[in-house]
Amino acid sequence: MTTTLTRLSQSSLAVIYAHQQIPRKARHLLDEAIQDIDQLSYDENLNIPFYLAAFTEYQLKAYDSATSWLVQGINFTTSHQSHYMLANDYRLLAEIALKQDQASRYLDALTKQRFLTELFHEAVNENF
Repeated sequence: MTTTLTRLSQSSLAVIYAHQQIPRKARHLLDEAIQDIDQLSYDENLNIPFYLAAFTEYQLKAYDSATSWLVQGINFTTSHQSHYMLANDYRLLAEIALKQDQASRYLDALTKQRFLTELFHEAVNENF
């Protein structure tokens, strides 16, 4: 079974490949990073590959796929009664909505992000 650290490494490397516009390698690594993730004993760090998968797709301008990864990540996180990475997930959702000219989705995601940031004092990435 692939470890949490390996999954974090794979999804981080996918971001680098996306930045270099090598989508096939990036997506292959994402698939490996997420494969059977629900079979592992839960660790909050397992929330991160979903965000990195979404960020990878965001960099590739595949906004629907990025949104799908975020929804999966939010469901994964909340199903484990965690809040870790949720504020970042919603911030990236807001950014995607902005790129797609979806004002109501943007405001909804931004409101959720700000609420979670205020409640849990989670640092949020705003460099897209």
